[in-house]
Amino acid sequence: MPDGRHASMLPERALRIIDPKLQAPRIRPGAVLRSDLIERLRRERGASVFVVSAPPGYGKRTLLTRWLARDRRKHAWLTLDAADNEMARLLTYLALTFDGIHPLPGEVLEGIRPGKKNSVDHAVSTLVSAVASIPTPFILVVNECHALQDRTCLRLLERLAEVVPERSTLVLSGRGVEVPLARLRASGRVVDMGAFDLAMDEAQARTLLENAGARVRRQDVAELTRRTEGWPTGLYLAAMVMKDADGSVEAVRGDHWLIADYLSSELMPGLSRKTVAFLTRTSVLDRLSAPLCDAVLRAPGSADTLRSLARSGSFLVPLDEHREWYRYHGMVREFLRGELNRREPELEPLLFERAAVWSEANGMLESAVDYAHAAGDAEGVARLVGRVAKSTYTAGRSASLSRWFTWLEEDGSLERHSALAVQGAVIQALLGQAAEAERWADAAERGLPGEADFAGSPFEAWLALLRALLCREGVERMKDDAEAAARLLAVSSPWRASAVLLSGIASVLAGDPDDADARLADATALAEHAGAKAPAMAALAERALLAMGVSRWATARDHVDRARTISTTARADAYTTTALLYAASARLALHQGTKEEARSEVARALRLQPRLTYAMPHVAVQTFLELASVSVALGDASAAGTLLREARQIMRRRPELGVLPGFAEEIRERLQSVRSETPGVAALTSAEWRVLPLLSTHLSFREIGEQLHVSPHTVKSQAMSLYRKLGVSSRSEAIGRARELSLLEA
Repeated sequence: MPDGRHASMLPERALRIIDPKLQAPRIRPGAVLRSDLIERLRRERGASVFVVSAPPGYGKRTLLTRWLARDRRKHAWLTLDAADNEMARLLTYLALTFDGIHPLPGEVLEGIRPGKKNSVDHAVSTLVSAVASIPTPFILVVNECHALQDRTCLRLLERLAEVVPERSTLVLSGRGVEVPLARLRASGRVVDMGAFDLAMDEAQARTLLENAGARVRRQDVAELTRRTEGWPTGLYLAAMVMKDADGSVEAVRGDHWLIADYLSSELMPGLSRKTVAFLTRTSVLDRLSAPLCDAVLRAPGSADTLRSLARSGSFLVPLDEHREWYRYHGMVREFLRGELNRREPELEPLLFERAAVWSEANGMLESAVDYAHAAGDAEGVARLVGRVAKSTYTAGRSASLSRWFTWLEEDGSLERHSALAVQGAVIQALLGQAAEAERWADAAERGLPGEADFAGSPFEAWLALLRALLCREGVERMKDDAEAAARLLAVSSPWRASAVLLSGIASVLAGDPDDADARLADATALAEHAGAKAPAMAALAERALLAMGVSRWATARDHVDRARTISTTARADAYTTTALLYAASARLALHQGTKEEARSEVARALRLQPRLTYAMPHVAVQTFLELASVSVALGDASAAGTLLREARQIMRRRPELGVLPGFAEEIRERLQSVRSETPGVAALTSAEWRVLPLLSTHLSFREIGEQLHVSPHTVKSQAMSLYRKLGVSSRSEAIGRARELSLLEA
């Protein structure tokens, strides 16, 4: 506070100042020391303005208070409120605050006296000039800047920001800082910190949770950090919820009463009924844009509302640089959904329906599927999945496909949608989901007639293609089905390449390499003409292996190189058939004497092992046997033995695979004379390969078991086997070792 010589010069309202507005807040016990952020603020001494803008509960005040305690410059603190939108009042507080840093000239304080002509303009000018001349380096924190809405008041802070002396810093902090600072930002004089910067990582979250008295496991910390998105107060409230819910992480949701009470008190006061309705009704949306919100609400004006909410720090996260798309913070969305169900439960299906219609009309088909399901529109889901399933698979979004396929099975509508059943069976076979592929194939066979023409081809063509892909009745039937599909599919259909490819693979398995190579060459040409990259890549991999079989290594190398180029451009690393390409690459590297490259290619192929199932036995068994053969040559008997056993398990289900059983016997005989040089590291079973990538997530053994449809005990047994084979003793060590061996992506 200024001394008595100035008090008499201040306007009468200055005598009624509440001291806490000029005091830094106390730090709550148990608050986490954000050393990384404090150090960043200390490094930015060259900037004259810091803007710290984030929603409530992100630790803005705690961070700034601790930073001030570590900085040797003189500092002051001013907390704004709605009443400060009156210029004379704001001037008074700013004058008092700066005077506490360094005594201001008497004319500055005199100029604030009310009733004088041009007193406000004169007072602003004299205050700005006086601040520019303060010789002592200082820090002034202006907190709760979102309370300031008056343009002249915002302009005053802008003018002060422009004249902050060298080695001094003005900090503007709040949920949203609307002070116009474009010129200062362009000159590099502004440092911005937002919610992303203030969000906690897992280590900081663990400290906060433990300080709050929560007993949490490592995987719980990871899950809570994900759910709260690192929101510090959200983590603190999560600790309180877990105490209230006997340690249940699942209970930590935005609609839990503890979290909902906080969000209600922080977000809802002062909002108009229209804004509250906007928040609750648009909470059904995964992502928000003005046109989508207008369509869902059946009212214009969403663009202005979104901009206002984004500025006000209401947990609305921008998703693009142009601020056209947003999303709600996850826990806030859960809170708002809870409010919608409490206030207007009958509206929710209608809002989802409108979102589905708009998304489909605007080409956002995957979102349309989810909204249609939420609206309870089973027929809409089936129709939309039929449109988008192939592109979703091509894009590698298998989790979305699995979710949709589960919905369709639960609805029991597969027999009503035979074409969709065929498409789903094909995709699930490509994903290695053998049991699901068989169920969908059976549904397609039982399906209602009447879809005489599907995507320009008779339905019988699609059934024949599916039968060939699954190869449930042996190689001869596979070849007949593939040829029928190629004959019946429309000439323009991109799937003809897949049909010809399958007929070529059938010839490979039948022991007719010349016929196989001719068919595979046709499949390559058809696929490249149609832009169907996956069958082109698979056909070239098969042709490469055929060329290796007759020692045409230069030809084999050309085929492998072409296939690798296609794989790279198509981003096909996760395709099941890519495993056979890696096996061919490994065999080629072995021939060229580059054993390390061969081992690396084997490791790449083995990442896809969970997808190599009896769903497509021709691809799976051939790949396992090629990899086993390379492993034998590398002296890795352990890996070769495991791969051979995997192949035999599939052949017990699908025994009629032509030459492959003989190839397996040949490898077994070679294996008997090999002593393993590198035991264990690649000798993982398919079950262990399914567990391995999930170990690198936050999921517990129980949650991994739920994903894989096995018991937690089974997961634990497989994990222990993995540890033993990798020569480690813990989950974290297993992940590190697997990455060293290229069994997991870094």
